Amino acid sequence: MSYATTAELINITGSSLQTSILQALLDEADRQIKSRLASAEVSAPDADDKLKSACLALGKASILDRMRMDGSHVSDPQYSWSAAELNDAIKHLRDEAWEFVDSYILTSQTQRYKWNIRKVNA
Repeated sequence: MSYATTAELINITGSSLQTSILQALLDEADRQIKSRLASAEVSAPDADDKLKSACLALGKASILDRMRMDGSHVSDPQYSWSAAELNDAIKHLRDEAWEFVDSYILTSQTQRYKWNIRKVNA
């Protein structure tokens, strides 16, 4: 199960891609998120708002990346972006996603390493 749903991705982006394509993009986003969590030795929860936001940001970046690869970013005048603008948008969305994931990791690690310190009088 993905951190985000295709319905959420469609509502945010207005994408007209088939839901099976959007689900594949979200599944890949989940794999990337879980890989980053595993690298930080943080277990992946079933649901979390920060990770949902990261998944949606990676999903949006993947839609733009797909548009770049299939050329649709220039074929629709309403969404005609230069290659540089598209690359900047993709980078921004990916950076945003990793900020959410890193924030989750920091919060998880902080909770994991809380110490209980008591003063002992000698």
